[in-house]
Amino acid sequence: MTSPKLSNNIAIIGLGKTGQSFLDFLLFDQNYSNYFFNHKDKYHKNQNIFIKCKEVYYLCNNFKKNIILYDENEKLIKELILSYQNKINTDKILNINLTGCILPKTLEESETSLLNYGINIILCSPGIPFQPEITHPILTAAYNLDIKFISDIDLFYIFNSDANYVGITGSNGKSTVVSLLEEVFNKAIKNHHKLNYNLNNSNFSNNIEYVFVGGNLGNPVLYSNRLSKGLYIFELSSYQIDYIKYAKFDVVACLNIKPDHLDRYGTIDHYVRSKNKIFSLLKENGKIILSEEMINFKKNDLNKIKIDKINNKIVKTDKTYKRNINEYSLITHSDIHIKIFCSVILCSAKKISLDFNLNFLDKSNLYKLFYNSIYFPLIFEWNNILWKNWINDYQDEYIYDINKYKILCHSFNEIDKKFKNYSDINNNFKILNTVPGKHNSLNIAVALAVALQYNIKYEDFFKYSAEFKSLPHRLQIIRNYNGVLYINDSKATNIDSTEKALSMFSDKSVHLIIGGITKNEDLSEISYLFEKIIVAYLIGKSSEEFATVFNKYNVKYYKCITLDNALEKSKIISKQGEIVLLSPACSSHDQWRNFEERGNAFINIVNNW
Repeated sequence: MTSPKLSNNIAIIGLGKTGQSFLDFLLFDQNYSNYFFNHKDKYHKNQNIFIKCKEVYYLCNNFKKNIILYDENEKLIKELILSYQNKINTDKILNINLTGCILPKTLEESETSLLNYGINIILCSPGIPFQPEITHPILTAAYNLDIKFISDIDLFYIFNSDANYVGITGSNGKSTVVSLLEEVFNKAIKNHHKLNYNLNNSNFSNNIEYVFVGGNLGNPVLYSNRLSKGLYIFELSSYQIDYIKYAKFDVVACLNIKPDHLDRYGTIDHYVRSKNKIFSLLKENGKIILSEEMINFKKNDLNKIKIDKINNKIVKTDKTYKRNINEYSLITHSDIHIKIFCSVILCSAKKISLDFNLNFLDKSNLYKLFYNSIYFPLIFEWNNILWKNWINDYQDEYIYDINKYKILCHSFNEIDKKFKNYSDINNNFKILNTVPGKHNSLNIAVALAVALQYNIKYEDFFKYSAEFKSLPHRLQIIRNYNGVLYINDSKATNIDSTEKALSMFSDKSVHLIIGGITKNEDLSEISYLFEKIIVAYLIGKSSEEFATVFNKYNVKYYKCITLDNALEKSKIISKQGEIVLLSPACSSHDQWRNFEERGNAFINIVNNW
């Protein structure tokens, strides 16, 4: 195999937000650009990590100021080069050459391109597939040519490894958790609350003064401040986890794993393997936080908390079919070996049935007209657990010894005794009312579990979170029109999300707008919730497929194809006291650029009546 030329140029692959942050980092980051351009400082404060990371070593010692920009979009490449060349000229950055190249589609073309340009290091965006058996040809070529590549998160970590890091992943709910944490931590800092990481009950003296939330949500991390007293909370998609090699986290959390992104991963095993990798990124004696959805959480038998194996079966229950919540859990075929001592924190939520005073009801909690219960978070911790990630088996593993766990929040019995009426919740735990549903309470429990690790007591957590609202497009109440409540849940891009939405409401109360591009899931898996549906309005590419399912279960439906047709039809049919719910259970890419555009279209149509 021919080796790369000695010109040692840099390639940036993928020119979305992350790709552009790489370019800004290389060209304009005053604190760190000397490492790339002049490499005068031979003694980086984290020298051991720095030297170990060959990718950064090459960057600092061999960079010749030629940057090759790869993307599939030729127009974007040209626009960026023109824009950045103007910035380079304005800032008087000398001898920087930007060259654009369409992303090759074959292995041979990729190897030729990398050799011709003399690429020695690749800065890669997470949108470029990187997984065994499904790797993009240019990354396979890089591997064959021994060309190093690195992610933005690793690059940031190398230069700021003294800070605190939290990683949150899961198929659903990540954005809610990290956004909630951002609000809680920023309010804590504003209120001069001393934040520090509680490691095995001993606090670091290094108080946290800055909180960054990013990753899959918000701005790329390379745009953030680099502070040893910083707390960096990442929403991590499976795409990003695939690329992380050096970054280590003080706390990692996994909310759930449901079938998703199978167009990229091909099989659920590949997808689960990506999510599993987050546990290999934990620091020794760190904290693993798991939602109830990740485990078989037996509330009445805490001595048998079990991490279950994958189970694809449909479980028959009372003449209906219900999905096993452990359908996709932690253990899968994997080439990841983990053996680490840590603490394991398990999050659950208990249903509280309350008598509601309708005088309290307003736009923010109209759910209570349809679903009169609240779920309260429960959190349990086991210390000094030997955490293992298995390879090529499906064995079960138990966390033993009931006497060694501790309750980090209320116990089951305390909740029953303490919370008797709606005003108790509304006054002291407002977020449970404004962000309702069991799935959201599990998200809140995970956020609370993270906050507890940084010296925030649960009373303060609920105080700081009192003004938090559900994120847009997630069970977002839009309007009460002629007594019909219109709810935008466009973020429901898979069946699991629609399942959670439907479970919020009473039988025969929902006009469901559903459809788009499916993710190789079976809608009949949630047939036990079809009794909630008055009428289904089918939109998008999946219309015929979903019509077949609804025919089988005798659910009335209309093939509307477009969202505006569905809304016009529902406006005619729906009656006072009912709900029109957009919860598509599908990707939006057949008719929209993303779920936000789909949700905004729903909002605009409804608000313009």
